[in-house]
Amino acid sequence: MKSFTPVFWSALGSQLRYCGNTSLGYDDIVIQGDLTVSSDKTPSFAAYFCKGDKVNAVATMGKDPIISQCAELMRRGDMLSKSEINSGKDVMSVSL
Repeated sequence: MKSFTPVFWSALGSQLRYCGNTSLGYDDIVIQGDLTVSSDKTPSFAAYFCKGDKVNAVATMGKDPIISQCAELMRRGDMLSKSEINSGKDVMSVSL
């Protein structure tokens, strides 16, 4: 059976992108970037939804390459772990 990673995005206002599945819940969110919203600034961040050390979903704003990379890493079963992300490993550095 082929692997399937759900992906969706918003097309209104600030562009939110999401991939993965948190149907079994999550116990932590690792945020990289800036969540600040103001009249002259749009948020630019990646949020990694984790259960234990596993990243089950990712949401981004202003980081389209990251969501594309994460969707493919999840599909392949090669997504970085929470501990790898927290230690500074960049998902964009993983070869596809």
